[in-house]
Amino acid sequence: MARERAGAVAHPDRPDWALRLISRWSDLSMPSLDEGRYLMKPTRKWPLLVAVAAVLTLTQTGAFAKGPAPGPGPKPDPAPGPTSGPTPSPTPGSGTCRPDGDPFPPSPMPVPYADSSARVVVVGYMGASMAAEGYHTLGGRGMSVASPTGSVAILPNAGLGDFASGAYWTCSPADGGVRKTDLWPAFIEPQLGAERAVWWLAALTDDEWRGTGSGDPVAVRGRMEAVLAQIRQRTSAPVYVSAVPDLSSAPVCKSIQPAFSAAVRTAIDAMVASGEVLRGPVLPPLTAAQKLNRCHPNAAGEAVWGSALLNAFGA
Repeated sequence: MARERAGAVAHPDRPDWALRLISRWSDLSMPSLDEGRYLMKPTRKWPLLVAVAAVLTLTQTGAFAKGPAPGPGPKPDPAPGPTSGPTPSPTPGSGTCRPDGDPFPPSPMPVPYADSSARVVVVGYMGASMAAEGYHTLGGRGMSVASPTGSVAILPNAGLGDFASGAYWTCSPADGGVRKTDLWPAFIEPQLGAERAVWWLAALTDDEWRGTGSGDPVAVRGRMEAVLAQIRQRTSAPVYVSAVPDLSSAPVCKSIQPAFSAAVRTAIDAMVASGEVLRGPVLPPLTAAQKLNRCHPNAAGEAVWGSALLNAFGA
């Protein structure tokens, strides 16, 4: 029958050698269970145990101390409190670009748009442009997809705070660590011209979840309205808003979790009720087989999301 060793509990003032002796010799005097009867194991080690106990007593009373007793350890840094302000941005030239060690394939690099003939302008997290790629692959021709090189344009991994501020920060060793890209001139304004609608995939990332007091509805809606104000500075077309769907299938997306998107859906409901935006298409959750990496679709996932866009906006 398994049992704990007497006296082996860690003590801040007990030296390791004393703990080892207690652990070793205490077994010789503890009772053991044998067919329901307690039997005392014979031992001749009691004098040694008494000596160890005496040494521990002297150690704890400071008789063998080599210096003053250590004071309490440093207190941990307090956790930052929630704030509804913008997420702080890195300083250009600071920091070091390091790989994150993610074993899954990286997402495509952002590619600025250059097509101003689309009926539906694409705004939001990178998944939005990847969904638009799926739409295009399925035969849809109404959404912005084309870039100068002929490849599909890809939005950056930017959440509500980045789109509200208009700044997108990326790791760029050539620029000394980080580089700032102006989101709207690079990724949104080139799409404008013939638009009849804007589709916005709104993403509340993990940093913004903390920055909005764990998804406080007022704070989340405030950030979304700041993004909407950016859109309204550039077009009066109706805006359809969708939340990022469930990405919790393996490999799990830690940056955008179901609770984060639920907070966005709550804000969308309020903004639809007030007439600020229209409800966008609901993108289906991705299965493990439909993922490129933790947070983005592969070709099969793009087709699933593209089909939802095709049903909502037509070809």
